[in-house]
Amino acid sequence: ARAAGVLKLQIVARGHLAAALHRQGDTPAAVAALEALPGFHDKLQDPVSRRDTQRQRANLLAASGRYADAAALYDEALRLH
Repeated sequence: ARAAGVLKLQIVARGHLAAALHRQGDTPAAVAALEALPGFHDKLQDPVSRRDTQRQRANLLAASGRYADAAALYDEALRLH
């Protein structure tokens, strides 16, 4: 139970960190901050949160002009919806 709590806190913290980095203009660092999260969601068996993370990652990738990478994540988010 404690490990799950730590993962949930990591997810929230990294999500906020990514948003802050993006607002500061460091979108590549924002994308990197979110890279581990899909695995965390899988460990927690939380597909709804994985969907939200993939959508956030896709938005950041699209903002960086990485449209093909973003499209794959948008597709996954739609499948999880």
